[in-house]
Amino acid sequence: AFTSLGADSNAFTSFTKTNYLFSATDYLLENLDLLDELVTSAHFTEDSILREQDIIQQEREMYQDDPDSCLFFSTLANLYPGTPLATDIVGSEESISQIHLTNLQENFTKFYKPVNMSLFLVGNFDVDQVQDYFERKELKDLDVQEVAREKLLLQDVKPTDSMRMEVSSPKLAIGVRGKRGVSEADCYRHHILLKLLFAMMFGWTSDRFQKLYESGKIDASLSLEIEVTSRFHFVMLTMDTKEPVALSHQFRKAIRNFTKDLDITEEHLDIIKREMFGEFFSSMNSLELLATQYDAFEHGETIFDLPKILQEITLEDVLDAGHHLIDDGDIVDFTIFPS
Repeated sequence: AFTSLGADSNAFTSFTKTNYLFSATDYLLENLDLLDELVTSAHFTEDSILREQDIIQQEREMYQDDPDSCLFFSTLANLYPGTPLATDIVGSEESISQIHLTNLQENFTKFYKPVNMSLFLVGNFDVDQVQDYFERKELKDLDVQEVAREKLLLQDVKPTDSMRMEVSSPKLAIGVRGKRGVSEADCYRHHILLKLLFAMMFGWTSDRFQKLYESGKIDASLSLEIEVTSRFHFVMLTMDTKEPVALSHQFRKAIRNFTKDLDITEEHLDIIKREMFGEFFSSMNSLELLATQYDAFEHGETIFDLPKILQEITLEDVLDAGHHLIDDGDIVDFTIFPS
């Protein structure tokens, strides 16, 4: 139906939400009707579930063959053993096969309500026309039913682990798990603070990165993943390196002693902030990025608050965020060695 209107539709699921999206050059209101129908009316049968189960299993197997995906989720499983985070978002072979029509209907009835949804539109359209469109619609199930969520019980991490796959060079991940809570209103700002801290320590502008890069111990594959929610938060560094054991020891030691790091200075912080500021304005050219990265926290900031947040952040703020994560946090490493 979306295709018949010239629209491209898709969906994705993160740790905390599912996004349904479309992009189109015309027929905006008609596509909004379809999107509304998609998230407010259940359309699944036992036959459609069986067909989709096969597709999801194939997708899951595809990710299991991807070394970078295995590296990330294996490290995450060792950071959060015995919790839902230890299982891939898509689920396990067993959990996927056990899904039935009743499960989906119960889930849909409980969660797919306007009170749990937010709509974000970006592009060249008539705002008044869209506002009139929604004012004419009748929203159903406006009653708020509190959902009791299980507390994420932290168990002892698995400090180090490894596996073998068909890779040309070893892959290393270092994960840091925070134990202290972060309020929902502070999640986005805390995410930025941790990104600034770890960029100063390990980013391409750091002396550490430059020395390791020039000596051939790491390459441009070094990446940083940060996840901050009110229920859990972690930082993960991943990289290709021919010296995973030595590099893990060096990075873990640097993280534990971050307050003494020579790369954490006012001048370096200013450089990283300017870089993030430039990346922010460059990203404004992507409508898809804006639509998918916008998070409407109940009392918190959004992606559009980034310039203001960056201007207000001080080196002391960054160090405080480091203490919040690292002082009583846990660190693990995971290595994928060539077969």
